[in-house]
Amino acid sequence: MMSRVLALVATFLLAANVFAQSPVVPGLGPELFEQEAADVVFAESNGAANRSSGAAFGLSLILPGLGHRYADGGWGKTATAHALADAGLWIALIDTNARFGSAETGYETLAAVNAGAQIDGQGRGFFINLSRYRSSDEYVEQLLRDRAWNELEAAQLPENQWEWASEEDYQSYRALRENAESLRRRRPIYAALLAGNRLLSGIGALRASRSANRTEATLSLGMPQTGADLPTVNLSIRF
Repeated sequence: MMSRVLALVATFLLAANVFAQSPVVPGLGPELFEQEAADVVFAESNGAANRSSGAAFGLSLILPGLGHRYADGGWGKTATAHALADAGLWIALIDTNARFGSAETGYETLAAVNAGAQIDGQGRGFFINLSRYRSSDEYVEQLLRDRAWNELEAAQLPENQWEWASEEDYQSYRALRENAESLRRRRPIYAALLAGNRLLSGIGALRASRSANRTEATLSLGMPQTGADLPTVNLSIRF
């Protein structure tokens, strides 16, 4: 008798892809037990562990892919893809910051040595002017033509004077500064991509956790009902 009960359990697990929230199935007939004892398969409950949607989303914000691993129980393709993308973006951002720092130091040093510029305490606008004008006198003349009276006094201060020693030095400075500006513009792009990857990973992990919580099946055996020879099988499926 026990072998036939186990055969019934196996049959029910194979047909467990039907209705959501299936009701109790009582008093099954003996026709479902017509399998040989050698074909009996031991069946267990297939319930999925509850996964917190908030935890899955939060873990994805810390490390993209970690939320998927939490929801799915392992490093699948999606989790791995988000984690590798995050690592690649961090490498690119760190490399960009290092190259920007090197380029910035290079053009500032060139300005101090070959243009006589006072670089300490100067803002970005000062270095932009060094790339637009060959000397501070040329810059002052442009301010006079533009009638930018409010900028004249600062432009004529001793610490804001410069003059490039040669055209070659001037062009080298411009190339270095343009390269540094290009690297500067990349940094917020990488930062935005890092944030976007976390958001997409969080949304995906949120859905994965909800899917894991919905897909669960429970199976239990009860004592035979009055007048019945077979035990009661309770099957519940939730999607």
